[in-house]
Amino acid sequence: MFYLGTIGNHPESIFYTKEDKETAKNTMEKLGIYEIRKKCFADLSGGQQQRVLVARSLCATKNIIILDEPTNGLDPMIAKQIYELLRDLREKDNIAILMVSHDIDRALKYADNVIELRNGEIKKICKPHDFIFGGDE
Repeated sequence: MFYLGTIGNHPESIFYTKEDKETAKNTMEKLGIYEIRKKCFADLSGGQQQRVLVARSLCATKNIIILDEPTNGLDPMIAKQIYELLRDLREKDNIAILMVSHDIDRALKYADNVIELRNGEIKKICKPHDFIFGGDE
């Protein structure tokens, strides 16, 4: 089963525990969204919404986040902030991040590894430098 947030950490109950609430608070503070915690999701900016979604994912797992076009529709400055946030989570918290992105320039700047897909087939697995300048496939 797949869950966002902490409720999946204890499927025997539909209520949040004190630990769940503390995890959520700490995660919101880490991502800089604690001050917007009482706002309606629909009223948030695109960047704030993405941070909320990343926070929900972090509450569900401490090891890996899977993202599909996390900066789609965001202005370039906010997209950069999201990529930097994800880099910090990877480097400081040792969280693996698997991301699908059509933003090749940013993906190459922030990625450790790149998998190029075309028509559902893997065409290349490499480091960003090798993707740009060639190298073994």
